[in-house]
Amino acid sequence: MKTVLSAGQFCSKKNRLRHAVKMGDVQQLPADPDALYTGIPLYALSGIELMAHEFGHQWLASITFQKEDGIKHCFVRGYEPTGDPQGDLCDGGFESGFNQHWSYDYNSRSVMYGSFIEDTGDGWFKLWYDNPKYSEMDQYLMGLRLPEEVPPQFLVDTGDLSGSASMPPRFHGETVTLQGKRVDFTVEDVIRSVGPREPPLEPCHWKGALILVVPAGQPPTPQQVQKVAAYGRRWESFYEWATDGRGSFDVTLDGRGAGTAGCPSPTSPRPPDAGPDAAISDHGRDPGQKPDLWTPPDLGPPPETVVLDVAEGAAPDAAGPDRAPADIGGPVCAPDSLVCHPLQPRVVRCNATGDGWTEVEDCGSRGLRCDQGACVAAPGTGGTGGGCSAAGSPRPLAWFLVAAAAALAGLARARARRR
Repeated sequence: MKTVLSAGQFCSKKNRLRHAVKMGDVQQLPADPDALYTGIPLYALSGIELMAHEFGHQWLASITFQKEDGIKHCFVRGYEPTGDPQGDLCDGGFESGFNQHWSYDYNSRSVMYGSFIEDTGDGWFKLWYDNPKYSEMDQYLMGLRLPEEVPPQFLVDTGDLSGSASMPPRFHGETVTLQGKRVDFTVEDVIRSVGPREPPLEPCHWKGALILVVPAGQPPTPQQVQKVAAYGRRWESFYEWATDGRGSFDVTLDGRGAGTAGCPSPTSPRPPDAGPDAAISDHGRDPGQKPDLWTPPDLGPPPETVVLDVAEGAAPDAAGPDRAPADIGGPVCAPDSLVCHPLQPRVVRCNATGDGWTEVEDCGSRGLRCDQGACVAAPGTGGTGGGCSAAGSPRPLAWFLVAAAAALAGLARARARRR
């Protein structure tokens, strides 16, 4: 299967596409969008939260902040040095080593990682990670909030950047404690470091399409299409909730979605007869009408691309289930095998049923690394990883994509409403 989503090629004919999210092999996503994603051992996000995470990379997270003492701080983001060090030193590390996720030690309360943190006093903090959304800081960077609408922020300076890059290793409801120094900062400190957001606000309403890419000659199964449809239905309501009602999404192919009360579509009032399944039905379209799909040039025979409502009567999938995690470095789950967590220095065991993972040993807590399923003192293959995409190298499986374009009208209306 050829890749068709390189940055220089995946664009619309009218240059209106703003963002494309690759959600990876559709088989690896939980059928229930609100269930935990198990493609990565001990992962903390649900399927729909993972979708929000990948969409959030349109803007997030690459800021620094600078207080009135003039010192720039980067440790609001995770530290994950790779390759040759580049840039100036910042909080004890080279700027190039800070990744595009919030630091484990930042009270981000965000789908872009970080933590939920409570200051319990005397230099101790309680951390957990449960029901994350786009935080007020996220929403400012997304163009959904003005600076004065972002409350004060804080992070915990532990004096050690090595653990800050980790994605939240906690299941919903689990808590851990951390010792360090509280560092308070504000959105004004961010602006002092990186400048004000331009424009201050963006159109809040997005138009999107859910796309299923399958190997040529292998149509998607009804179950695959139903799964993608379930994510589409959940995404519209989740995005409204995750943005505190300030943003909305429309994944209907004809753009009929009306948005929400907090963020109505500036161009598409919903017809009174549009039913709840408008996003996934063929209603109102001639049976012979084909969607306007664009194929990148000079790539040879492309895979088959199926937009959400073009899968009536699909044949069974000959490939069957695939136990391999999403292509971000996760090991194949062979029952009872011991492997290294791809993003944490931890040993994990594949369950006897081959459908999940259990932590065996935390190497990092002992100052060790994980190598071939064991804690070792010498540098090994474990540690943290980027994890900035839900998919990497394509495989001959069914892939779930989300393409989105911002509605360009209504900016002045949104700005006036929020001022």
